[in-house]
Amino acid sequence: MLLPHYHLVAIMIYSPERVEGDLFMPRVCFFTGRRTKVGRKIRYRGKPKYQGGIGLKITANEKRKFKPNLHNVRAIIDGKPVRIKVSTKAIKQGLVVKPLKRKYGYTRQQKLLAAG
Repeated sequence: MLLPHYHLVAIMIYSPERVEGDLFMPRVCFFTGRRTKVGRKIRYRGKPKYQGGIGLKITANEKRKFKPNLHNVRAIIDGKPVRIKVSTKAIKQGLVVKPLKRKYGYTRQQKLLAAG
């Protein structure tokens, strides 16, 4: 007995153009501009013709959202640490410069200047 075949395919992704100027928008990457995109989820049913069936039929066509993988990060922007939303791709590319967690380096330099 052959069971009907179900396929899920996500296609037709639309992305609006990036809005310049307002970089602290929700769900938008500060560096790459990645944002929520709108698309469709198409469900197919049936056995493909090349497998001996009569072909695939579209049984559902649902709207859905593709959300970016964003993280809240403290980064140095214009010389100051700021909390921003950043995509994981920007983090992997090295676009994010994180501030120092401790100021050991500053005190060591001050000690050397005072002793020297």
